Amino acid sequence: MIVASTLLLGACVEENGMELETKEVSLRLSVAALSMADPVSVNQDQTFGSLAIYLYHNDAAFTLDKSALLPSFASVSSKDVLVKTQVGAKILYLIANYAGKTFKLTDGSALTLTPATTKQQLDNIMTESSSGFLPSSLLMVGKQSFTLTSADNGAVMAVALRRLQARIDVHVYKGANFGANVVTLESVTLHHQVLNSEVKFDAATPQMLAVPQFQTQQTATGSSALSSYTNGTVLQPINAQANFYSYQNLVTALSPLQATAPYLEIKILSNGIGYTYKGYFTDTYQTTGKYSLLQNNLYQILAVLDVNALLTLRMTVLPWNQKKIEYERPITANDFAFGAWGTSWGGLNAQTMNTDAGVLEDAVFQFELKAPIGAAWTASLTNGLDFSFASSTAGTTTAAVSKGFTNIGNPVLIAVRANKKWTGGSRDTDFYIAVEGNEIPINPMVGTQRRYDGTETRIKIKQVASYN
Repeated sequence: MIVASTLLLGACVEENGMELETKEVSLRLSVAALSMADPVSVNQDQTFGSLAIYLYHNDAAFTLDKSALLPSFASVSSKDVLVKTQVGAKILYLIANYAGKTFKLTDGSALTLTPATTKQQLDNIMTESSSGFLPSSLLMVGKQSFTLTSADNGAVMAVALRRLQARIDVHVYKGANFGANVVTLESVTLHHQVLNSEVKFDAATPQMLAVPQFQTQQTATGSSALSSYTNGTVLQPINAQANFYSYQNLVTALSPLQATAPYLEIKILSNGIGYTYKGYFTDTYQTTGKYSLLQNNLYQILAVLDVNALLTLRMTVLPWNQKKIEYERPITANDFAFGAWGTSWGGLNAQTMNTDAGVLEDAVFQFELKAPIGAAWTASLTNGLDFSFASSTAGTTTAAVSKGFTNIGNPVLIAVRANKKWTGGSRDTDFYIAVEGNEIPINPMVGTQRRYDGTETRIKIKQVASYN
């Protein structure tokens, strides 16, 4: 869907009494939460029905360039917005589902989003959802810094939204030692749900407000009969007995465990006898974020109840936009194969060319994900204006791709291309591959230095003028 109104900016400015021509460019923002077909979305929690857009000049004062408040439209999981502005360095802020939300500055004063809201204000706001969370109206944010040139006119820039909440899916089963007893689930309760939060546009170190607003939320399950759990049972979000949402609840004191740690309380009846179970957000596989709820994560809880009032809790933590897979360890170098494709000059040197003389040289890599079975991978670039993934490349008829699944023995090609012809300016991008949302180590040490410029998980790819 294209926003009916274009964000317009004047095509000229006046300085010292003289009118100076500026270069205007059109940029299409492709704003997305998740696909409607995403397997972990429930109750339309991947949609947004309002959108606040702020574009600032990336100068010392962060002057407001253009803004738009779109307070109401049919809920969507992605939306295109056409922006007309001038060339230069920019910073973009997005707030989805802002309509009806309560915002305050960190000093406690109320803030109403207006077309004149400043970057300084956006960098210092918090929100609260005193009445709880409506799944189809979860607060999401996005931010991106970029530089526009005249060559970017008509370009499309993808901007991903990030949820400020965690979601907890609870799947309850009776244990084998209940035998043939009919066990009914009476309620599932989340204790220490958090209803207020900082609004951070960068996915920085998680923080909580100095005075968190806690609530206890109970889901009545209508005395539904529980089935027995068998190994290999696939947990589907739509089949969870309870779905909860919460802003971040960070647990820093583990011994003793701090009193505000979130936990679940499950009540059942078996042969007229009531049982109550209590479980915290951790299990034997978890090494980081123990007991905490982190934003933009999905907590998939498998609770198996024992007749002796014991609770076996298994928790899988996933990026919200990823499907579930069965593994509880980091991806290592033994799980994949990665390197330059054949003798690809661009792949060997992490360089690309796009010259006025028609020389086009892609950085082509070969990648094979071997484990875990069923895992999804995605290749990404941090500079989507100047670089992109090509679907084909010179020297082969094999199609190049940028995403896929575990496929042992079937390596694929990934081709990174410079979008614009060489003009003498420096252009580069970070290239990385994530498996189920986690970046993998494609850039190992070779002797005393990394194979390519960059970090363990990222490769710096540069556009150059010629072979060197």
